[in-house]
Amino acid sequence: MRILAVSDLRVHDVSLLERVAERTSPDLIVYAGDDAIRFAEGTNSWSPLARRTRYGLVGVLGNDCDGRHAIAFEQPGCHNLQLEPKLFDDLAILGLEGAPQDDGLGLGSLLYSPEQANAHLKKQRATAGNRKVLLVSHAPPKGILDTSRRYGTDSIGSHVVRAFAEKPRVRAIVCGHVHLLGGNSETVKRCLVVNVASHDVPDSPLRFAVLNWNGSKIELIEHGIEHSFAALRLVSGIGPAGAARLRGSGIRSLDDIVKADDRTLARTPVAARSIRARARAHVEKRPVVILPEATFPRDAVIVDVETSFDKDDPWLIGVKAWGDPEVTQIEDLNAARHRSLLAKVDSTIRRLKRRCFASWGSFDPGSLEASHERVGLEIPGWLASRHGKFVDEQGWIDTYAWVRRVVALPIEDYSIKTVARYFNYKYPEPNLNGVIVGAWYSKYRRDGTTFDVELVRRYNRADVEAVEHVVRAVQALLTAPNAFVEPPAKAAQKRTRRKVRRFP
Repeated sequence: MRILAVSDLRVHDVSLLERVAERTSPDLIVYAGDDAIRFAEGTNSWSPLARRTRYGLVGVLGNDCDGRHAIAFEQPGCHNLQLEPKLFDDLAILGLEGAPQDDGLGLGSLLYSPEQANAHLKKQRATAGNRKVLLVSHAPPKGILDTSRRYGTDSIGSHVVRAFAEKPRVRAIVCGHVHLLGGNSETVKRCLVVNVASHDVPDSPLRFAVLNWNGSKIELIEHGIEHSFAALRLVSGIGPAGAARLRGSGIRSLDDIVKADDRTLARTPVAARSIRARARAHVEKRPVVILPEATFPRDAVIVDVETSFDKDDPWLIGVKAWGDPEVTQIEDLNAARHRSLLAKVDSTIRRLKRRCFASWGSFDPGSLEASHERVGLEIPGWLASRHGKFVDEQGWIDTYAWVRRVVALPIEDYSIKTVARYFNYKYPEPNLNGVIVGAWYSKYRRDGTTFDVELVRRYNRADVEAVEHVVRAVQALLTAPNAFVEPPAKAAQKRTRRKVRRFP
């Protein structure tokens, strides 16, 4: 059974959900709560979609809902899991609405005490019998994908749901609530935890996950996103405002972008050519070279750091000289010793005697600079050089920006993982990312919660190696005999004045 899971659709139109369902062909749609009433009636009702889906749409309410929102699950094709589990031959889908009121910290209208949640889940488990269980809970399990920063950094998951995740028959938990960690998954023993919360900022993409129940376990098929103006937003660099502007100019598709003149696409011919190249890469499903003469320093030192959500406390720094087979990692979980940690990083980089430093994006050097300021250390010259221009192979280069300037790829984003995978780099920990690692270290600093440090070491090492892998792949692409180079910018057609014949 194929399951489409979503949550926290607070600013999203049902048409986005319909578009995802059309592409993923689910047997069942699961909603993990909040603002359900938006889909209760009228043109934004999810009932027509639910009736077209084999087993309909099931879900729970979120903490910011109230009792009136339940009407969304009373429509044809819909089912309220809080009232009754959805039962199949070998799988029971249970529901727990709202969020925990533990220690009086809960916010919202629908909150539960540990006693209430335990009693509710005990009753639902009895209904499930001997079936395996998928729980749809608005709140994540305590300590799993539950680090929130909206009102200060805090773990806002449910202790009851965490204990439930460890029960023998529980195979998966679909949750939301914590927007920051939507689009991520973790495993607790044999239970897969999937957070599918979408952000509530206008024009945020809809996040979703596709799961598959194979009769014994629930597998994650994909995490994905769906944008408004989906086709235009595939082009890296076109945001919500840009997509709206293009649509106002009659641009509706990627083909329209490829055919459009510069003035319609952007303010400058250079920017227009880049946008056109990125659209062409998707249309023709191949890389498109933008700057065929681009070079990259051959003596670069690649740097990647891991921090908490504070971003000024790097505890693990991966360093690799270009061409060297090994990644050097300097680490210390104790933030009180970060002054000596930074000194070790400085001496490690100075020993390499290189003049160029590279990272994927500006986060890593920015974090190192902030950490030096936090502990009262002078910023070393190799780090301060990031504020200067990159001249004569000396300074700090943003590899993310370099790749985007040089080549357009048929991919949804230019994160290091996405780009590296496109060039066939295999990550040892494909479901780990910087947000999850940041959440783990934030919890460690806050309350001493331990995490798998060796797992993070492998992830950090892979990120460092992936940067060099990507650059070498792009360089090979630039010199390939069959590489396609984006044609020069297109000038807008000049308007000619009609000659008017004047009569005496």
